[in-house]
Amino acid sequence: MSKIKLDLVIQGRLPPPLTPYKVRNVLRKTMQSLKADSAVLGLAFVTQNKISALNQAYHGRNKPTDVLSFAYQDVDKSGYLEGDIAVCPAYVKNQLKPGLGSLEQELNRLLIHGLMHIAGYDHRTDKTEKIMFGLQEKILNSL
Repeated sequence: MSKIKLDLVIQGRLPPPLTPYKVRNVLRKTMQSLKADSAVLGLAFVTQNKISALNQAYHGRNKPTDVLSFAYQDVDKSGYLEGDIAVCPAYVKNQLKPGLGSLEQELNRLLIHGLMHIAGYDHRTDKTEKIMFGLQEKILNSL
């Protein structure tokens, strides 16, 4: 695989302990695992109100969630990905179960999850869920 090219714009306040370097590292490792060598991505860290509004507008669900992804092109074999990921750190923090991983680990999981959706993965069926979540955890464990 050629050198990975990642054009990333981050909006909103990064929740500690994430840094732009750590975010780029997670996304690059995910791209490598997905055999994607180029991506243009927007990443927004948003409030619960904002993610609820996005969830309502795009999925008809008027409630907060942890992550939403928006792909801007159909997935093909070119290795190019384009889209936006919205993450709600407050929701993630509220849902975090004590002793079951750190906030950083869960945020990394959501970055991986969001990028996998942009790459065409989904979890609509038991089969696709098993595939997606299996690869997601493999990538997370490789960080």
